[in-house]
Amino acid sequence: IHRLLSLRRHRGRYSVIAATVGLLICGWALLRGDAGVPGLGLVSTSYTVMLLLAWLAVSLAASDRAVHDALARRDGDERDGDERAAP
Repeated sequence: IHRLLSLRRHRGRYSVIAATVGLLICGWALLRGDAGVPGLGLVSTSYTVMLLLAWLAVSLAASDRAVHDALARRDGDERDGDERAAP
């Protein structure tokens, strides 16, 4: 269970890495061109654009999640400080 929770905690980072690897593979295929297979360049272009948008969305979601977690920790720390200061 601890391993699953750890994986869930880093899910955003893994998603960004997976999207980046996919983007690199499609970019490599795009640079190779059709390579004897008609239409491969067009398919690679489509997948590259799709993965670029997915990478952007996943990156923004991971960033948003990190900011949300940081604000929640800060708010929790402030509340703890207020409770300690109260008589």
